[in-house]
Amino acid sequence: MPSRLIGVLFTLGCAALTALSWWHSWPWLADDQPFPDIGGRRNDNPAAEVLQTLSLCGLFVAYLYVLVRWSRFQLTPRTVMLIAVAPALLMLAALPVNSNDVFAYLSFGRIAAVHGANPYIHTYSEFPDDFSRYVTWNLRMGYGPFMLPPLMLAGWLSVHSVVLAIFALKAMWLVTHVCNCIVLYQILKGWRGDPVFGLFLFAVNPLILLEQLGNGHNDGLMILAGLLAIWAVQRKRFVAALLLALVAALVKLPGAIFGAAILAYLVRNGEWRRTALGIAAGVALMVPLAIIFFPDLDAVRPMTLSGFYLTNSLHVLPIEGLSQHGGRLGIRATAEEIFAIDRTSSALLLVAFCAWRSCYIRNMESLVGELAHVFLALLIGYVAWFFPWYATWVVPLAAMVSSVRLRWAIVAYSWSVLALYAFPRVLLDEVPFHGVWEILRLLIAHAVPLIVLFRMSPNDVGRE
Repeated sequence: MPSRLIGVLFTLGCAALTALSWWHSWPWLADDQPFPDIGGRRNDNPAAEVLQTLSLCGLFVAYLYVLVRWSRFQLTPRTVMLIAVAPALLMLAALPVNSNDVFAYLSFGRIAAVHGANPYIHTYSEFPDDFSRYVTWNLRMGYGPFMLPPLMLAGWLSVHSVVLAIFALKAMWLVTHVCNCIVLYQILKGWRGDPVFGLFLFAVNPLILLEQLGNGHNDGLMILAGLLAIWAVQRKRFVAALLLALVAALVKLPGAIFGAAILAYLVRNGEWRRTALGIAAGVALMVPLAIIFFPDLDAVRPMTLSGFYLTNSLHVLPIEGLSQHGGRLGIRATAEEIFAIDRTSSALLLVAFCAWRSCYIRNMESLVGELAHVFLALLIGYVAWFFPWYATWVVPLAAMVSSVRLRWAIVAYSWSVLALYAFPRVLLDEVPFHGVWEILRLLIAHAVPLIVLFRMSPNDVGRE
């Protein structure tokens, strides 16, 4: 398969997704209403679900074929970027279809830029205006302060046109994606192995194209800060690495994992002076941000996603199972009580797992490998409120890890989570034994990468 044909296949797949997005979402936007999600409970367009599933399957077949047959291709960095250009631009031209989070982003930006209020202590219901019809979840901002500038720009543009604001936001995420590709390639050039393979794995990953460029999710900024932190470690600029890792956490709280891993790396290598300087610089950065945005601890709570949230996670199975059928086993706890037990036990297990894996961090290779392990543990074993775009966090790590099985587990995850979109709602809500379909949906989404990962031999553990 020549490189030109690869580009054509990716372009056709993304063109189909773009056309589908306008067919599904534009009638709602033209009527000044938020669109329902394809695969969501309000979706009334099963044909769109089927067509999106077929298009994504076609994209992943082409993607996996190139990865598996990589040695047969002679792709250069320029060729990879040329292959990625048309799909990226097509997904930029798409309207979001699987999530209307872009309206939440705009509402946070409008609270700050239009209404001059703090989105960490105010919700949009306090500012009724013409945009209120688009606000589908009335919450305080759950992202860090470094996410606010692009949201404020888009929020200001939404005064003139909501559609213009959506595409402005997506254009910023496209620029972020290009920056991620550049930084990742710079890291890989100093790495053993084939840097072009890693660039292709990330740049045209269908989940990345769909979620960050198509649906307009903001995870690329956290990824960029994390990649810059790894790049700084690679160049032994440890103070900058700690600050960049803090920025990742101040975009989205899970970015704190980068900082924790880098701290473990510095302690393991005896970099005490630069660790202290990095921590001091981080505190100096945090103090003014805390004064400006977080007047009390209650303002921080939305960033932690605290509360009773249970969506698309494996935790749904034991919690709902015990709450509905626990009486037969003599268990009289409510769903909220079982959820609280689950959160406490899962948190303790995650902390223990992180402490265990930090013991393996010795050099750059092990730093990246353990970052991948911890992120997978967070997503599969801890997060109770899960959406497919969360899996984009680990895709760039797959491009860098030296463990083949860990890499393929992440690649498999970037495909399997799309099962959360692929099951028509009629199978999950209306047909007999719909609970079986829900269990199958969750197992496909989260068990496939575990099956790949657990095939690792004992000699592979800790060796990444």
